[in-house]
Amino acid sequence: MAGELTGVDGEDAGDGWYKVDYNSVEGYMSGEFLTVEESADVTIGYGLVQTDGSTLNVRSGPSTDSEKIVALYNGTVVTINGVDSGWFKITTSNGTTGYVSSEYMVTCKDSAGSRGDGTAVAASSGLGQQAANFGLQFLGCPYVYGANGPSSFDCSGFTSYVFRQFGYTLNRTASGQLSNGQSVSKSELQPGDLVFFRYNTTKAASHVGIYIGNGQFVHASTNTYAVQIDNLTYGHYNNVYVGARRIL
Repeated sequence: MAGELTGVDGEDAGDGWYKVDYNSVEGYMSGEFLTVEESADVTIGYGLVQTDGSTLNVRSGPSTDSEKIVALYNGTVVTINGVDSGWFKITTSNGTTGYVSSEYMVTCKDSAGSRGDGTAVAASSGLGQQAANFGLQFLGCPYVYGANGPSSFDCSGFTSYVFRQFGYTLNRTASGQLSNGQSVSKSELQPGDLVFFRYNTTKAASHVGIYIGNGQFVHASTNTYAVQIDNLTYGHYNNVYVGARRIL
């Protein structure tokens, strides 16, 4: 007699058997004792993105034809709320909901990314570098005062947008973002750190960008009115540099 086991992710292994993952424990079960559903709203637990370094698209529905909502980086942990025809219904750490292909996700037992066998996976490894890389994809996007992305930005709108994709909410202005995160010295800058500048103002900062390494940063520039890369170790930006904050 067939039974119903909720919270199970499985795939047809042939000959009436299914490979299943229940609370991060993998194994095989006979279809004789399972009720197989293509779609179910169940709380499976947590899922860890495994894409070998590329990003995983979150879509509005369980199909590659559905609208892309956001991209998740390798190592990101999300909550899995259901399954639908090979897709996981998920919620990210900042509350975004959508669907991802189960092919690029493994279930884990907690939000730290620990598997059921006790193996811990670093869910936030290299997030600063990932944030820097994410920001670089917008090179050439126009600078528009007050714009928050993704097609145009002002300087703090750009940094806010990038960090929002990683679940972090920054203050909206450059001077406001100077109070986010932790202070870091110029000699200890790492990719993903916010770098700040001040010119012709009484505010604590009037411009902000994201450090990408090798003395360079990416920002929505008011010089060319576009997202671009500049150097902060010499020239204009070195002269007006006022500090840095580490968010990730």
